[in-house]
Amino acid sequence: MGIFSKISDGLKKTRDSMSGAIDSMLKSFKKIDDELYEELEEILIMSDVGVATSERIIERLKEKVKEEKITEASELKGAITEVVKEMISGGEEMHLDTKPSVILMIGVNGAGKTTTIGKLAMRLKGEGKKVILGAADTFRAAAIEQLEVWAERAGVQMIKHAEGADPAAVVFDTIAAGKARGEDVIICDTAGRLQNKKNLMDELNKISRIIERELPDADKEVLLVLDATTGQNAVSQAKLFKEAAGITGIVLTKLDGTARGGVVIAIREELQIPVKYIGVGEGIDDLQVFNAEAFADALFSELQDEAPVAEESEDAAQSDGTAESVPATEAVQTAAEELPTEPQAAAAAAAQQPAAQPEVPAQAEAVAEPAEQLVFALASQNQKKLAEMRRILEPMGICVKTAAELGFTEDVEETGTTFAENSLIKATAASKALGIPAIADDSGLCVDALGGAPGVYSARYAGEHGDDLANMNKLLDDLFDVPGRKRTAHYACAITLVMPDGRTLSTEGTCEGVIAQNPKGNNGFGYDPIFKVGMKTMAQLDDAKKDAISHRGKALRKLQAELPAFLNS
Repeated sequence: MGIFSKISDGLKKTRDSMSGAIDSMLKSFKKIDDELYEELEEILIMSDVGVATSERIIERLKEKVKEEKITEASELKGAITEVVKEMISGGEEMHLDTKPSVILMIGVNGAGKTTTIGKLAMRLKGEGKKVILGAADTFRAAAIEQLEVWAERAGVQMIKHAEGADPAAVVFDTIAAGKARGEDVIICDTAGRLQNKKNLMDELNKISRIIERELPDADKEVLLVLDATTGQNAVSQAKLFKEAAGITGIVLTKLDGTARGGVVIAIREELQIPVKYIGVGEGIDDLQVFNAEAFADALFSELQDEAPVAEESEDAAQSDGTAESVPATEAVQTAAEELPTEPQAAAAAAAQQPAAQPEVPAQAEAVAEPAEQLVFALASQNQKKLAEMRRILEPMGICVKTAAELGFTEDVEETGTTFAENSLIKATAASKALGIPAIADDSGLCVDALGGAPGVYSARYAGEHGDDLANMNKLLDDLFDVPGRKRTAHYACAITLVMPDGRTLSTEGTCEGVIAQNPKGNNGFGYDPIFKVGMKTMAQLDDAKKDAISHRGKALRKLQAELPAFLNS
């Protein structure tokens, strides 16, 4: 299978979502006008391209339309493709010409860092290079063990110390071994803990000093591994890591499992960091060198040009010996991908049932009979949150009640420094007190021009607890001298489920936007009247549109996708 085919297949979900929406929109317009540009910008934002990047795409598209005298809406698809190619091109090449060269891999847990190291080692070995791995993520024993498995699979050497050892010492020993054994490339796994940027920065600086001292003339690449399924969260992670380390490139994993492939454009444009590799599948050869032209062509190719999904899956099964069922609906497919083997087969079988069968959400089937008896305690009295939780969980056979209804009325102090920590604190307290699963969320507004700290302008931190109008006015006062283009902000939400046995499931979502100069709309709450996504404030959007792009809506949909496998584990 060629590079274009691999990337095209891997981007199917994104293309179906974004390119399909653009095609439908362009067919509804006969001329190119401001309304067309506004709708196109909304589509891009909802595809996780990001507000600032979407605005720049529209600006460049307008210039190209004027330069090339494009008058028909149907001719815009090619122009959009060319604009995106220009934005994401450049810097994709890996610089590994010295012997040895060094690659530092960083990224948060779960992003696919260890798997990426293994695949990269095998790719480099296939190019005739001798590779050695260094297990410098010493804070997790599992990380060392996983890397060891990949080293054996790739047939390369690995240097490791005991859990808790100094990461810089591991790097030192790996470099020494690499020089002594004549290795071409030294790949070092490092810990990526965003919870404490200072510790992370100190650790990476120490490692960098070791490399500079021991290999002063060596080529060095610092690759940040990001999970594409997290959408704009990946952009936020990249910003934090960029501050802590001299990142030379991005590896974006799991593109085949998400409709958020547009985040590639946001990362490249907003951070000016080149994408070096993309992961478009689970296979060992699915770590692809990033090709900007092939990516843009695959992203915006016509949907009708694609081969049928069933035929593709059959070919894949013949090539690697792995049978892969093709569900009839996207919903069942998503649920099946998330579940263990037996539930996955059940979900796939359910997709083949006659159309006369009554509709049951895929996740509800996957949870199976015991889930009908589950009761989740919501650690909040907020009725809007309760309604949102019930909308997602009740079709899965889960009853949601507030913790207060069930007898737990304690006001839990939120002592965490992140939304994820606070949601965990609240859910843990409720679950321990009631002896049942408990769910909680924490969210807030993060304003870049004011430091961007999580929750810096949420109600409890802005100084006027519960008074949204007072907080809104305070925020506008603090941003009075900040130009509109620099008023970038995002809402963030973390949702955590805690089981009585201590297991936890956490999901997060973000909504990128800007703070408007003046409030618009009166049907919102909190900061809705001044938080703009595209051309409109959140208060001006209807409930369906708001739910599609909101931070809580994204976190809830991720929870919905991951919950069946979690409950069956």
